Amino acid sequence: MVPPETSRRAFLLGASGLGTTDQSTVGATGQSAVGVPGIDTDHGIRWTFDTREEATVYPAVRTRGVVVTLVRTEPDEEMLYEVYAFDAETGETRWRRELDGHSTFPRAVDGTAYVPDGDRLLALDATDGSERWRLRGESIDFRSLAIGDRTVFAVDDARVTAVDATNGDERWTTEVGSDGRLRGPTLDGERVYLGGHRGFYALDRETGREQWNAETQPGERAWAAGVRNGLLVGWSEQAVYGLRVADGTRRWRTSHDDTRPFPTMGTVGDDTAYVWGQSLAAIDLRTGEKRWTFQTDTVRGNSPELHGGSVYFPTDEEFVALDADSGRERWRTDDRSQLGYWGNVVDGLVYVVGETGAAAIDAGSGRRRWTLDFENDRGLWADAAGDLALVGTRGGTLYAVDRPSALATAPAATAEQFATSPPGLGLFGLLGAGLLGVGYRQAKRGIRESDPDVELGRLDRLGRGPVTETYRKRVRTPDGPKLVAETRLLDGADAETRRAFAEAVERWADLDSDAVLPIRDYDVGPDGGPDTDSTPWFETPYVAGGSLADSWPIGDRERVEVASGVARTVHAAHREGVAHGRLVPRHVFVGVPSETPRARITADSVLVGGWFLADALAGVRDADDPYAPPERDSGGSGDSGDSGVFGVSDDVYRVGALAYHLLAGAVPSPDPTPASSRNRVLSEELDDVLTRALAADPGDRYDSALAFDDEFRWAALDR
Repeated sequence: MVPPETSRRAFLLGASGLGTTDQSTVGATGQSAVGVPGIDTDHGIRWTFDTREEATVYPAVRTRGVVVTLVRTEPDEEMLYEVYAFDAETGETRWRRELDGHSTFPRAVDGTAYVPDGDRLLALDATDGSERWRLRGESIDFRSLAIGDRTVFAVDDARVTAVDATNGDERWTTEVGSDGRLRGPTLDGERVYLGGHRGFYALDRETGREQWNAETQPGERAWAAGVRNGLLVGWSEQAVYGLRVADGTRRWRTSHDDTRPFPTMGTVGDDTAYVWGQSLAAIDLRTGEKRWTFQTDTVRGNSPELHGGSVYFPTDEEFVALDADSGRERWRTDDRSQLGYWGNVVDGLVYVVGETGAAAIDAGSGRRRWTLDFENDRGLWADAAGDLALVGTRGGTLYAVDRPSALATAPAATAEQFATSPPGLGLFGLLGAGLLGVGYRQAKRGIRESDPDVELGRLDRLGRGPVTETYRKRVRTPDGPKLVAETRLLDGADAETRRAFAEAVERWADLDSDAVLPIRDYDVGPDGGPDTDSTPWFETPYVAGGSLADSWPIGDRERVEVASGVARTVHAAHREGVAHGRLVPRHVFVGVPSETPRARITADSVLVGGWFLADALAGVRDADDPYAPPERDSGGSGDSGDSGVFGVSDDVYRVGALAYHLLAGAVPSPDPTPASSRNRVLSEELDDVLTRALAADPGDRYDSALAFDDEFRWAALDR
């Protein structure tokens, strides 16, 4: 049995017998992560920097092994700004530079630190502090910059300048007719978007030519926040806007009093914007309607961050997590915690800082996993950068703290880690977390599948993708009520999408293998056509172990078993003439029986879903494909000779990428570093196996997934 209102993480950990404390790190299988070879499982201070005087340490940035920060002191009652760069591993000062004028937060990308200095912007080599170039301006700060591919866009009052990021050469300058200072910029592949006193502006990214100006109500200052699905989303003091990026046509305007034209007032997700005014409003990007609002008991919050299925934000006294879909409160820190200052969410941990200390909070449960006390100092900011948590204080101290390995925190992160990490942006792009991430939703004590009085039908929505949404559902069967995941096409799907959905579902349902996640029931209408009386849908069983988009097994051996089970499953499909072609973690389920959630994971525990459907709907998803073989990513045709048809080598590469990801904690690059360099318990023999599976030339890969599995198990387990 599961305790009442059990959280997803508590369900992962099992009902009892763990003996953990609020600050412990625990694996998803119920064993302590402490002692797992090669995995750092707790926080620890790596180094500190102390100015030894009253100073302000600004939020730091990290690039190319260097941590760069701005330090402000007030000698002789005059403000002095200095840039410091520290070795990320040792904390040794690499270089420091005194600035001539006022400065604000630095930015850093690809080894270059961008630092405002009075009336100019400096581009400094982050490794040695040498000046690469400078740009003159009047009022450039961190909010005035956008750094794209090989180009830096800087806003200075009503002037926008694009310069070459390598040498600072000017590419174009445009004067925009705004009555006052411009705000932004925000980029997409074609345009530069800005806000100002006369509304929103779009400039051609290559030439700087103004393409359109969408005026707001008189007196409204605007902020261009982000672009989603051909829509520019932004806000002003009075409303939130949705504008067509092509011509600035207003799609909708939603009144929302007392917001401000700053980036800290909101965040934009795939289908919803979350914006603070007098309340926090979740605004549907398709219609502009408010899906829900949330009002704090005291003052409003700020700086909301969307992570997986939750929205996180601070107030002056608390830190709060809400369900992103419903606005229901998931947890909040108590009033005495004073964690009102914001950090960020990474690997399932929320980093926050308050007056007396910093903390890492479990993103799922709200429990503290780690704290850092400041003694007589006061906190200012917290952030996470790679394997470090960085914390600054008002007294002039910078803490660099080792974070737990992603290999240790992935189980705790559940869907939130995958959905918001760089690889996860690709993993969740098709159907959303719902369809193939149903394993760990909340359960209630006292609900037995044999109980005739239990609630039937849809229980809650699990996730939503570009064209589908998925619900947790309880249905009646001859063996009693069962939990299933029901996935449906959204209203308005065109006929071609309906036909593709129908064909894929029917082909998936025809697969007959013990390791294929089965479709237990479906209705796609006559030939998948636009039957106005029905919406195409299908159901898959509830899987107590969840998908790899929900959690990872903590031990290396169990991760090997999962990868091995996937290899065997796709090999069995290959023998029937079927290739998956789109395999990613959300398609892989750990099919542990629901009555024994802590049972040992073996290769036979694995189920694979997403057959045919992932490929059928690939054209309507927005996300990247992180496991795509190099020949696919570059537009090649794979081993089939047809870019729309997949073969054995595609799946071998994807299984190898999954194994690498599970054991090394990172998605492999086209020329990946050895997995053993990321996880020191792995062998060189295993490196060789993974290298062959991930070969750039399909002809150099294993001839079958079974051949890969044989050598993979030997190298990983049997040496």
